[in-house]
Amino acid sequence: MAQRPVPREHGAWMMLLVPYALGLVEGPEHRLRLGLDWLGGLLFFLGGFLTRAPLVALLTERPERRVGVGRWLYRTGTITIAGAVLAAHSPNRAFLALWGGVALLLFLLYLGFCLARAQRSLLGELIGILGLTTAGPIGYALALGTDETRALVLWVVPTLYFASSIGYVRWRVDRWKAQRRGEPPRRELLAAVIGGYVVAVLGTAGLGVIGWLPPIAVVALMPILGRHLWDLFGRTPSVVQVGVSEILLSLLFFFLAARFL
Repeated sequence: MAQRPVPREHGAWMMLLVPYALGLVEGPEHRLRLGLDWLGGLLFFLGGFLTRAPLVALLTERPERRVGVGRWLYRTGTITIAGAVLAAHSPNRAFLALWGGVALLLFLLYLGFCLARAQRSLLGELIGILGLTTAGPIGYALALGTDETRALVLWVVPTLYFASSIGYVRWRVDRWKAQRRGEPPRRELLAAVIGGYVVAVLGTAGLGVIGWLPPIAVVALMPILGRHLWDLFGRTPSVVQVGVSEILLSLLFFFLAARFL
């Protein structure tokens, strides 16, 4: 491959790392020192995440554009397998295997979208987010959590938060391009942004209504509002600024979720 197949999406890295860290701190053994199984879980996800690009290239690119793909697949595959072996040392193997299976199934489903070149569709992006945020329940399992309801919460809430960014990022990019062309932005994208926020808030509030979360847990979604601080100053951020701000807001989401979920 001409370039190293490292995912460039800033948000995707946070969709993986933030739920994993949240799952670890929410587990009953979060105060223990870092163990090999915790490290294994992280390597498993990172390896799988890095495997996507070279695997898609191997299956879709012409032979002359597949130079070096096998080497990258060997490296990322080794990381993934090593991570799974280390994670298997956890005494919570059954619960861990359940969520590992869910993560693998979603990875294969997302791979299918990639092969169909539909990974940028709304459904494709949602499947990708669902796969990445299974890091939450897996982190929770590695911290010896066994409550199925809590594991679902640690999957659903990060998914709602990060899925709300799909419409937002598209809207921001469209506004930036429209400004450069001297054209008005598309209004339907703003409607998608608002719709994503409504779903996130109502979904989290709904978990509070059925008793899975305290009502105050909706506070964890407050970083959503931080995305629009640019508008208070009348500025349209660049694509890089949007990416950096998403990283910072994701970290804020982690601290709020760890406190209020």
